Amino acid sequence: MSARKKRQSEIISARLFEDDQDEAKALAVFRRWKRDAGLNTTQIITRALLALGEHQLPQRAEPLAEQLRESIDEMRQLIERLSNGQITVNEKGQPESTSDDQLDPGLLASLKNRVAPGLRADDTE
Repeated sequence: MSARKKRQSEIISARLFEDDQDEAKALAVFRRWKRDAGLNTTQIITRALLALGEHQLPQRAEPLAEQLRESIDEMRQLIERLSNGQITVNEKGQPESTSDDQLDPGLLASLKNRVAPGLRADDTE
């Protein structure tokens, strides 16, 4: 009895829906390659992935996620300073620092541009 090397494999499964335009196109390509080229599913997936691998990967949305994290951190700082009385909202609805410990001028300018019109300091409910 000869010792056989065990092959490693991974099962890849996908469901393509014909009511999704991109998936319907992909399914048509798959069926055409299977029918016309006589390839099996493994061969089609292998060739498609190798062809896809020759292209540069699309850039991930990391810069946007990082910008969102920074904006959330800035908003947390603002909320903390509002709750501590270090910032008030003027009659134009814009934040103003009330302490010597000033906020970053860039942050204040950014916040002034984002404040919703009509928001007043005396609005309470």
